[in-house]
Amino acid sequence: MCKEGDNVRNRLAEIRNKKGLTLKELGKKIGMRDNTLSQYETGKRKPSEKALIQISNLFKIPISYLVGNGWSQNDVTWLLIYVYVNKFNDNFELPSGIWSTCGKIGKYGIEKESFVDFYDEDIPGFIKKAEEYLIEYKNNKITHNLILDYYDGDEDVVVDDGEIKEYVNENIDSLVKRYLSDNDLSVIRSEALDELKDDDIDLPSVLEKIISKELLKQLNLIRFEAEGTQESNGLNIDYLKMHVSESLFKQVENEITNKIKALNDYVFLSNIGEDFSSTGISPEYEIAKKISDDLKLKDFKNRQEYFEHDPYKASEETISNLSISSSDKSSLVDIVTYLLNENEKLKERIDELSEQINNTNDFTETSNGDYRGNR
Repeated sequence: MCKEGDNVRNRLAEIRNKKGLTLKELGKKIGMRDNTLSQYETGKRKPSEKALIQISNLFKIPISYLVGNGWSQNDVTWLLIYVYVNKFNDNFELPSGIWSTCGKIGKYGIEKESFVDFYDEDIPGFIKKAEEYLIEYKNNKITHNLILDYYDGDEDVVVDDGEIKEYVNENIDSLVKRYLSDNDLSVIRSEALDELKDDDIDLPSVLEKIISKELLKQLNLIRFEAEGTQESNGLNIDYLKMHVSESLFKQVENEITNKIKALNDYVFLSNIGEDFSSTGISPEYEIAKKISDDLKLKDFKNRQEYFEHDPYKASEETISNLSISSSDKSSLVDIVTYLLNENEKLKERIDELSEQINNTNDFTETSNGDYRGNR
């Protein structure tokens, strides 16, 4: 989300501040003058490769993140605030250029059916499938081509799968035109369309499970204050940056990053949106999906602990939330209760058998000891 040229200085300052270090303190840790680091952060100088490696090793953060790849934690936080305050907006544009309805984030930003009218190469997953198709069904021709291009036609050369994949990836356009028939392209297109899924994520609902009510109230207040103004049709990020206080922003960011592990994974952050052009999957969807999955995993672990603590009550509550008739719920509760009872009996029987085995072993050891003593 940062503008090109701003990334490095924004990321260096962001990381240093998050670690609670002054320029002088950071400089001491990596053996560099604080004035030099200041110039890096303000963009007056470009960080050297050595400096980036030192900072990367110190903070255990990939260089790709430091130099601006993907999205920063700040970028993600602004996106989440932006989506939340626009949750009643029927149609608003996200940073990547896709559109959202009431904060729902689509995988591709448009309905699945719309891709029917797209050119082959613009359908998400088509290029990848074309590469796989070429490797599987045109392997001999591809290998021959590779040897001609890279090894002057030396037929004694043996190329491995990695070389073939790399060759196909680098020359996909020309290879598709040369080796794939209209029928081949039709098959690949059909498979790519079949695998597309409408998978919207209601991001505001997810955020309401993460961000405290007090902070959500403050964000809603900003939206209410904008009603009746020219911004009421959609609060853009620039408007929010002028009206969301630094304190509120930091509180929201802290709550989100403390509760969602993925947002502290700098490898994930540095890869957000990097494959957008080839996969068609929006960076906003990557973020929403990761947060949603992280929350589901945490919820699953909590439920698992609850079930281990009180399996009867946990099962009954789970069944009560199912979309089935009352009689079916009652029957299901009876079945699960019976199975849990049988499980308890089985555990008791296993404990009894274990005790018997232990007693037998104790008796055997005692008998052997008496026998050796008598001898």
